[in-house]
Amino acid sequence: MSVQRSSKQPPTAVADFVQDLFAQLPRADQRRWARAYLHGLLTVPGRKSLQRLAAAVSESPTASQSLQQFLNASPWDWMPVREALAGKVTDALPVHAWTVGPAALPKRGDHSVGVHRRFVPEAGRTINCQVGIGLFLSTGSYGVPVDWRILLTEDWYGDPDRLRRARVPKTLRNRPAWSQVLDLVGGIPARRVAPPAPLLIDLRGLGGAAELADALTRKGMCFLIEIPPGQFLVPHFAQASLPAQALSAQALARRGRSPWGQQAAMTSALVRFPATGPGSSAGTHVYRLWTGRASTASRTARHWITGTVDAGAEEIRRLLPHASLARSSVKALEDDFGLHDFEGRSFPGWHHHMTMVSAAYAYRCLASESRRAGYGVRIPRHDVVVPLREAGSAAGRRHPAAHRPRIAACS
Repeated sequence: MSVQRSSKQPPTAVADFVQDLFAQLPRADQRRWARAYLHGLLTVPGRKSLQRLAAAVSESPTASQSLQQFLNASPWDWMPVREALAGKVTDALPVHAWTVGPAALPKRGDHSVGVHRRFVPEAGRTINCQVGIGLFLSTGSYGVPVDWRILLTEDWYGDPDRLRRARVPKTLRNRPAWSQVLDLVGGIPARRVAPPAPLLIDLRGLGGAAELADALTRKGMCFLIEIPPGQFLVPHFAQASLPAQALSAQALARRGRSPWGQQAAMTSALVRFPATGPGSSAGTHVYRLWTGRASTASRTARHWITGTVDAGAEEIRRLLPHASLARSSVKALEDDFGLHDFEGRSFPGWHHHMTMVSAAYAYRCLASESRRAGYGVRIPRHDVVVPLREAGSAAGRRHPAAHRPRIAACS
């Protein structure tokens, strides 16, 4: 006998989780293969090829073709699934921050949607890859991805045939990475969180920090943007008539004051972005540049800007681990959840795969939290194949509301 479960409780079985996420899919076969794909991502070790996923969930010789159809050809809308995913995570876990950061997916050839050559800092070299920009919900223990955009270069937008073959929507326009970040933080999954949580954004390899900071400031949003050491900034002086030379963030950090004394790990300075041209508003807003180490284990100084200029060093320091959570999540998605194993070339297929990978990771996080809270949830493991049958659900409780830093309270 199953117990009625509130929608604000952690999931107790893969079947329940899939039913909640994919309830809006119009066809039963779509929901069935969504469950199978998720189950395979959770249980198959190593490479998550369609053949290996199919073998783990079905004895049918056509199972891999069915998974291929579900992933690359079936016309299901991924945004309602991502909205439901964000809702399940925010209903079950505290929300401390949103983080945005890139994920490089190595690829062979030049036919997969968005593939191009790019220097990837984590790899230390230039590789052929797709670049996804992810929105992660940071709970303090987990960085759960709930939305994605794929970065298309000018070469892609300049080749209509290539766009058509990859089934890129005709409505999609060439936009810089910072504009796509803005789209992410204003999207439906992000709006599931009320009141809004602060944003931590990694723009070191994407550019457009000035434009993004200006847009977020105008929207009244609270943010902490990580910028590269070479990002040019202008010191802010009380007398506007004094000339100010643009300097790199690294050079400005040497002039910054230390709010913690001589042995402080962080320094700060008031800055503006250089104006980019006539009529530009990039140089009108004042920000605070923070420089320091992201953690005690790090030896490399990093740089962040925030529009909340009166935020203290302790407050900034409490936010930084959330950015590390997002990077750790990307590594886990690569190692254990098949992030790099998308078998297809199309724009819809890529989004379908990223949605399923995100859902698998979210389920593992929520199930871990449920088990930690004493609900006795069994988490599927790589060496244990969980039968794909409906299961009863246990009653639970909502996680206490999160305490959010003061930086979230922007006017």
